[in-house]
Amino acid sequence: MPKKRLITASEIQKFCYCQEQFRLEKLDEQGQLDWPQKPDTGRLEEGIEYHKHFRQREATVPRSQVMLIVLGIIFGFICLVLMTR
Repeated sequence: MPKKRLITASEIQKFCYCQEQFRLEKLDEQGQLDWPQKPDTGRLEEGIEYHKHFRQREATVPRSQVMLIVLGIIFGFICLVLMTR
């Protein structure tokens, strides 16, 4: 009998994207979440705007971060070449 995984890769992805959404989905699955009759549209709009800006920030990688990654790759390659001599 295969072991049941405690957490799946898709759950990790959901948690990394939005911890609050992950928590609410888990509560809803367990039946512990009571939704109000009328949704709080103001808070909903704030959440949509937050996630829109979050996606924009995550989509653009700063030039300094790209340079650090490139320098790290070059340094690793040099170390590898020197070790194989």
